[in-house]
Amino acid sequence: NNLAINYFHSGRVEKAIEMYEQAMEMWTADSANNRLDVSTAMLNMGHCLVESCQYERALPLLEKAVAIKRECLPHEHVNVANALSMLSVCCERVGEVKRATQLAEEALSIASSCLPRNHANIAQFISKLASCKHKTGKLDEAIQLTQQCISIYTLNLPARRSDLCTSLNNLGLYYQEKGMLQEAIRTLEERLVAQRSFLPSYHPDIGTTLWNLGMTCHKRGDVVAAS
Repeated sequence: NNLAINYFHSGRVEKAIEMYEQAMEMWTADSANNRLDVSTAMLNMGHCLVESCQYERALPLLEKAVAIKRECLPHEHVNVANALSMLSVCCERVGEVKRATQLAEEALSIASSCLPRNHANIAQFISKLASCKHKTGKLDEAIQLTQQCISIYTLNLPARRSDLCTSLNNLGLYYQEKGMLQEAIRTLEERLVAQRSFLPSYHPDIGTTLWNLGMTCHKRGDVVAAS
């Protein structure tokens, strides 16, 4: 399992999947004492499959992992929330947005009962629910949820600087879709300031933010700022 994690983080996803399969086979042979270990390996493998866009393989694996977590753990356990959240992501990717939203809502509800209100991990659950709301066209809800993420990540700086930048980017995109270009520009400018506080000036993420900011200024008719 640890070797599989190393393979995944080094970009060797298929090798990581192979290692997780071996781990599951070993733990399943002694499943009476290791059901939670098996479910964790399933989740890890499912995550690898989702990241490599193998959603049809990932979905049944994640569903089984969630079922085991529910059977073996108390309902209000953060590991149940994590499993539900991962399944939600996979459902969203395959277009099952309604189901993904329900799973994300349940995951957030459980996590909120387990973790402190402003815990950084709460923001991760909120962010995934915001993504589902966005996919269903509920932009106002997506914006409100993403604003909550930003508030929580701001309280958890500097550890969550990267997550803060991601949420600021998402909020800027949501504002653009609603035609709220001034708010989008302000949010992207905040992201740029945050990125420059910890990334080198030549980092591609800063380039992406500058590009998005320029395009948004252009849409608003501010050609000078866009250039």
